Amino acid sequence: MAASKKPPGRESVAAEEAPLLPEHAGSAAPAGGGSASVLGAVFNVSTSVVGAGIMSIPAAMRVLGVAPAAALIAGAAVLADAAAGFMLRHTRGAPSYAALMGDAFGRAGAALLSVFVAANAVGTLTVYLIVVGDVMSVAAGGGDAHAGVLQEWFGRRWWTGREVVLVAAAAILLPLVLRKRVDSLRFTSAISILLAVVFMLISLGIAVYALFKGTATMPRMLPDFSRLSSRSSSSPPSRHRRRLHLPLQR
Repeated sequence: MAASKKPPGRESVAAEEAPLLPEHAGSAAPAGGGSASVLGAVFNVSTSVVGAGIMSIPAAMRVLGVAPAAALIAGAAVLADAAAGFMLRHTRGAPSYAALMGDAFGRAGAALLSVFVAANAVGTLTVYLIVVGDVMSVAAGGGDAHAGVLQEWFGRRWWTGREVVLVAAAAILLPLVLRKRVDSLRFTSAISILLAVVFMLISLGIAVYALFKGTATMPRMLPDFSRLSSRSSSSPPSRHRRRLHLPLQR
């Protein structure tokens, strides 16, 4: 027999010392690792990075100013890169993120971290449902400032109401969040990236049109604290809320 015999326990020791990522592109994955494709991982990570930030970052820059907002984005990128590099380079024998957390924080710490991750996911999905409801259909008694896409197209019907829209959105999202493997969401992640690109192109077109029309204004580089002081010295909140949708008169 030409087959060589390996000492007992040699394979388990090698598996424990294997890094989470191979050092070279041709290296084999650790034993027990997943079979997710690189392209699927790129789509999923890109979707997580872009997310709703493609709509919230412009609003944050408008409030904070371009310079502080850009500094915060750069700082978050540096911290994320350092944390990911630390986890991938200095963790051994962890083929998944859950195993990595258990190796770093122990069983109790990993369980507590899982609770935090679940709470963050529930909060994120709740925010997404609120955004879907605000965009697609306005709540009853919400005013006429924005009727919602469905009500603007088809009028006020029972199936264009906010409750029906939220139930339909939850029914569509439920099968996606119940998937056992994140890699199975690579197709929906690719669609979301495509829609993000479409949204970016539409926003860019609106900005270019405003530039040619001369209606675009120079963005503020620093935050405007005078607006905070003016709001704090304004009328009581109840009166202020009633005047939010009224046109300003000079």
